[in-house]
Amino acid sequence: MQLRKCLQHPYLYAEDIEPRGLLPQESHEKLIDGSGKLRFLMTLLPKLKERGHRVLLFSQFVIALDVIEDFLNGEGLKQNAFPRYMPNNFMARMATQKAKIVKKAWMNSTSPDRRSSSIF
Repeated sequence: MQLRKCLQHPYLYAEDIEPRGLLPQESHEKLIDGSGKLRFLMTLLPKLKERGHRVLLFSQFVIALDVIEDFLNGEGLKQNAFPRYMPNNFMARMATQKAKIVKKAWMNSTSPDRRSSSIF
């Protein structure tokens, strides 16, 4: 389990790894440097947004969504609050089923800026 957390992002493995007292820009750079996945998202998301695509991000680790949310805020990308929908049998569902559940919950959201957001 710890290895899976570390592969998501090292900050998920242990809180004391995350540097404290840095400027917001430095903190954001360290966040990206800690994960190849975030570096990839940094390159991919602007291209998808430019082409008019919408992006659904999900994870089995709810705490990983905190890291993704920090990343998106640091990038200045508009996103709506993540719907952290977790039914009782969440861990038993396949990845495609999880995406459908989250997307359905999002699409049924009454948030007024739901449609203007490209990342959810």
